[in-house]
Amino acid sequence: MGSIGVSLLSGPDGPAAALELLPDARPFLVEEYVEGDAYSVDGVFWDGVARVLAIAEKEKAAPPHFVEVGHVLPAELPDLARGRSPVR
Repeated sequence: MGSIGVSLLSGPDGPAAALELLPDARPFLVEEYVEGDAYSVDGVFWDGVARVLAIAEKEKAAPPHFVEVGHVLPAELPDLARGRSPVR
């Protein structure tokens, strides 16, 4: 849904304020915020085997609006990560 209602909670008043930003009373998801680079992996299952097609680095807006605003494809992965990547 285009990251509608995404909030970063940073204190005891955070949950109440975040709930007010939600578009309706549907169920919602709470996740731990982890700083660092973000990636997305796109792929398919072919004959029961997972095949990675692309790894993209997500460009994010700064907190508290840290939702993705773009992708870099292919991701510029560190050499160590490339060596362990299933991408061939």
